[in-house]
Amino acid sequence: MEKNWSELTREQKREIRMKDWLAGTGINFRDAHAEKMYKERVNRQKKVMMCEIPDRVPVQIPSANFPAYYSGYDLKRVMNDYEALEKSWIRFMNDFYDDMDNFMGPGFVHSAPAMEIIDYRSYKWPGHGLGDNVNAYQFVEEPIMEADEYDALLRDPSDFSFRVLLPRTVGTLKPLANFPALPTLLFLSLMVAYPFADPNMRAAFQSLIKAGEELEKWQKHVGCSQPGGSGSGISSDDGCTSHRPFRCDCRFPQGDQGGHPRHVPLPGKTLGSRRPDHGTYHHTDPVNGQCHRRLHRELSAAQGG
Repeated sequence: MEKNWSELTREQKREIRMKDWLAGTGINFRDAHAEKMYKERVNRQKKVMMCEIPDRVPVQIPSANFPAYYSGYDLKRVMNDYEALEKSWIRFMNDFYDDMDNFMGPGFVHSAPAMEIIDYRSYKWPGHGLGDNVNAYQFVEEPIMEADEYDALLRDPSDFSFRVLLPRTVGTLKPLANFPALPTLLFLSLMVAYPFADPNMRAAFQSLIKAGEELEKWQKHVGCSQPGGSGSGISSDDGCTSHRPFRCDCRFPQGDQGGHPRHVPLPGKTLGSRRPDHGTYHHTDPVNGQCHRRLHRELSAAQGG
């Protein structure tokens, strides 16, 4: 009889999580050689993760947006031309096939048309606030919320994000500021339809649908140019993303201004947001975890605790 998940040791849980990754489950390898190379590469990476000695050091080329330029394009072109995006990343992956063990696909090369459709305001990008030849994004460093709004954020982060932060950072979603408070939907479910009597609210959600249709096209090309999607035998470096506590609670709402723990307004409130159920404080990454614990100690000291 199999043990319940809660009865497994952390080592057993880790082995279960790694099983599909090591086997290449779900990857349609283009040939037997690609499958063989994949398994060599992921087992090499696993040994490093487990502080064991691999046959050699795994190699990851920090390519960022370079594949676009390697194929004669630029960032603006591949943000708007998904076929050029796919072609660039596949060419780079094939040309440097023997030089790297894992590779990040173009998932962070965002769709410019999708961001334009919703009037996304937290970024500037080539051709949209930046020159056509700029090779990166620019985060717009403007405060999104005021210090006296922390109580509302901590009371209900989901409602505050939906009805306050989104209308301030996405131009087409300004009408969400007039949406009923999300907790009211718990006992007045018909309320969910009432806001759509307003044509502005309908237009806001239609902009999301239109952006979603654009992203569907983008995702097909991104998927084909990922290591897994192409069946190349190179391990994908996409992994998962976690957010630092101050990115969520302080730096992002303040537009990356005044985000150092010694400059946090109302430190007691930001520290109070680090409840166990808030997920952002608990990280599997040991390096980030150490940083977060240090920040937590600094906040405690600032609070006199």
